[in-house]
Amino acid sequence: MKITFETNDLDPKDVSYVSLGNMTIELDKNIWTSKNRTPDQSFMLFITLDMMFDILEQIEMGDAKKGIAHFIDCSIELKIELKKGKIEVRERKNLIGKISLDDFAVALWEAYQNLLNSLGMESAEDLGDMNEDLFLSALNFRVAFAHALKEDLQ
Repeated sequence: MKITFETNDLDPKDVSYVSLGNMTIELDKNIWTSKNRTPDQSFMLFITLDMMFDILEQIEMGDAKKGIAHFIDCSIELKIELKKGKIEVRERKNLIGKISLDDFAVALWEAYQNLLNSLGMESAEDLGDMNEDLFLSALNFRVAFAHALKEDLQ
């Protein structure tokens, strides 16, 4: 699985917690993207990332078996559901693919890190105002998936 996030802001100085962007998922030989749709389906990238971190963490902790990431400022919904030990990723009823929870977590974390790096940022703290939710979600996500991310949190 590969996930790519892109911001619509061309200048990293303009990026904020509510910046619009797009996501592409490559999974099981399928490619799904929010880009190039009519009408435009750009969404509030960092708020949606925050939501996706929370959904995967809740599944990992056993608090939920599924979640819906409502992409803010567009009409896309990604359904993320644990079925028979695999995560099914769907846009509405259309299956994008199936993957282990840990592999999904690693792909999401790598996409988040790549996005921050492309913007010259180290963490959500660099987003300025309104970043606390994403920063805390990312921190909790790292703890929940430390085994999969192979991170030593000592």
